[in-house]
Amino acid sequence: MVDFSFGQGPTKEVLSYFRDKGWKPSFSYKDVWGSEHVYAFTVAKATEMDVLRTIRQSLDEAIEEGIPFSQFKRDLTPKLQALGWWGKKTARDPLTGEIIVAQLGSPRRLKTIYRANVRTAHAVGVYQRAQRTKKALPFFLYQLGPSEVHREEHVNWHEMIAPVDDPIWDSIFPPNGWGCKCRVRQISKAEALRRGYSKDKIPELEMTTWRNDRTGEELDVPVGVDPAWDGNPGRVREALLKKKLATSTRTAKEVLKKPVPSSGSRAIPDAFSTAKKVSAKSFSDVLDKLPGAEEQVEKLARFTKANNIKTLFLKQAEMGRNKTSLKIAEPVKNYLDKKDVAYPQMLYTTRAPGRANGFTFLSADHVVVKVKARTNPENVKTEDLSNAVNIAYDKNKSGNTAWSLSSIVRNLTESGDHGGALVTWLHEIGHQVQFKAKLDRKPGKTGHLTQYSATNDYEYHAEHFAAWVLNRSALERFDPEAAKYFDDLIESAIHD
Repeated sequence: MVDFSFGQGPTKEVLSYFRDKGWKPSFSYKDVWGSEHVYAFTVAKATEMDVLRTIRQSLDEAIEEGIPFSQFKRDLTPKLQALGWWGKKTARDPLTGEIIVAQLGSPRRLKTIYRANVRTAHAVGVYQRAQRTKKALPFFLYQLGPSEVHREEHVNWHEMIAPVDDPIWDSIFPPNGWGCKCRVRQISKAEALRRGYSKDKIPELEMTTWRNDRTGEELDVPVGVDPAWDGNPGRVREALLKKKLATSTRTAKEVLKKPVPSSGSRAIPDAFSTAKKVSAKSFSDVLDKLPGAEEQVEKLARFTKANNIKTLFLKQAEMGRNKTSLKIAEPVKNYLDKKDVAYPQMLYTTRAPGRANGFTFLSADHVVVKVKARTNPENVKTEDLSNAVNIAYDKNKSGNTAWSLSSIVRNLTESGDHGGALVTWLHEIGHQVQFKAKLDRKPGKTGHLTQYSATNDYEYHAEHFAAWVLNRSALERFDPEAAKYFDDLIESAIHD
């Protein structure tokens, strides 16, 4: 069965709707109701922020990049399992105090989460786009989706035509329930008339009363629409945007008064980037502002300049061996000054781009870092980066060692993937520092700050080098010998 996708990619309305949501951990889907879903992102039984954030990041990527459910499930499942949010577990209902066996993550739940969020976001985009184009296309045509079995009421609404702003769309704008694949198509007045449109044909909806047993609230919902699915998230979203516009106190003059940050030490001398807001300067500016890291960043800048280290910031599809990556082969080859290379894709692609956040290799003078179209260095909080080393230290000492510094920033901080991309860059540069210093082994007796650093000597160098740049004092607290080792290692790499 062909699953839902955005085809050529989502509209700006779809992405902004999903990204503008707040957060609302909940125990039951009945705890967050109706239009509340427009304002807040929630997943039933996801009461911990790290779980909720992980699911949201995966959905954001799926919506933005048109990732099918099969890949969404494959990428998200191990992350949720690592967080302990998988299978059936006993949990206390915060409302009743009752201990129940709760279904956490499962393939079926992931499918429900994926379809509900992706289809609702798409519906919002359809409605908001219609508000801009309704003069030319003033009607919606209700259509059944590709389900094998349809609800009787949905079959009755099939081919129904009503004006874009007709009140009926406040109640039955699809999707209209769990698993509903119905949709609307915006049509012209001429097509509406050809199809026999008449205002008298717009049906009267039969209503039924439903009681939310968690809140006690009684609601009238149309027969054929699952409770909590009645309503029109696109119209609620439109009202919210109008309110924001009316109450906004930021003026154009205030925006223009904001100072432009200086270029700083340019730890990243230059970069080839396919993400609009990612550049050598934008991420270098973040490094310049790292608290207490001035000396490390200065040495880092000397290293990248002395060794002419180049950086490729690429999206996941561009890192795979496919037609998408082939499109950038020529400009990448020119940027890396590898004009004689017969197969330039080998310089920046990998067999498993979904699992790799970045990579480099011994014979290279460049690093490859995976970013997303939405990655924005302005969303990185420098305290998140430096604190990631403290978190790694605390987890290590408690016997619950984190997988990597990048995973800490991506999953446990507000900087998320924005900051995670920069930590990945530092990790890959750590490999290059080791390569240029011509050292194959880590220092004698030393611990491993993260699980990834224990994988082999190369990953030891990469992880601990990133920690050294981000928060040398925390690394020294963990292992004084390691902090001193990296002081000397980068000097050796600069002069060699």
